[in-house]
Amino acid sequence: MHSIYLAETGISAKEPIALVAGVIINEDLQWKAVERAVADLITEFVPVEHREGFSFHATDLYHCSGKIFHHSKYPRERAREALKRLLSIPRRFALPVSMGYLTKSTFKPTREFDASGKAKLHHAIAYFCCVIAAERHMVLTRPPQELARLIAEHNAETHEVVRLAHKLLQGKVGRELIEHLTKRFGPGVDFHLPLRRIIDTVHFAEKDDAILLQLADACALILRYWAEGKSGHYIDEYFDAFAGPESEFKTTQRRPVFNCTWLFRRGLRNGA
Repeated sequence: MHSIYLAETGISAKEPIALVAGVIINEDLQWKAVERAVADLITEFVPVEHREGFSFHATDLYHCSGKIFHHSKYPRERAREALKRLLSIPRRFALPVSMGYLTKSTFKPTREFDASGKAKLHHAIAYFCCVIAAERHMVLTRPPQELARLIAEHNAETHEVVRLAHKLLQGKVGRELIEHLTKRFGPGVDFHLPLRRIIDTVHFAEKDDAILLQLADACALILRYWAEGKSGHYIDEYFDAFAGPESEFKTTQRRPVFNCTWLFRRGLRNGA
């Protein structure tokens, strides 16, 4: 069984891009080693008095902010090193990372929405793109008997959007909308819909309960910065930590609506 841990970013109206990332893991073969790698980072970088119930938030590490990693009391380089180490885990363990995003300025809804409605629609489309990429990965690269389930962080603002979007992808409601999205965003692309390899409902959890949601959160942050075309000394270090210094990741063409799955085929043996 595979689990796909999902995280969203850019959900607020002021952000130019809405993006959802999914870290795909084989539970039987990889889960325990990857969970141990995240737990080891918590032991190494989080003061002992804060470890109980702790979960990494990529924005706190990136901005050197928050209760634990604020630059006034925690060394900046240590916080940045923790983020780079967290970002390197998918590559170390060869975990596929699916991604879908929408550049909001290029998408004009066909009906009137208020700000909240537009934000939900943008998130739903990013979710569609990410899950479609994950389904395509399962269909094209994994044996037909292998299935996957989705695990997302419990977020009161996005919970209902994700549930409805997932029903659409399963073909349970709104088949005409799937046909419309396929025509608009995927000419010549087989979306493999409705979902067949990703089964069941979306399972919602807190980051400290489903520890690998922390990986998805870090991937979502760095992928959004890539999608926004950010660059510079510090950001390039994070890109290299995620994809490897020899990767073509940074120069991959960006598009207004985009989905793909990054495949790290050369993960280090045994996660060393």
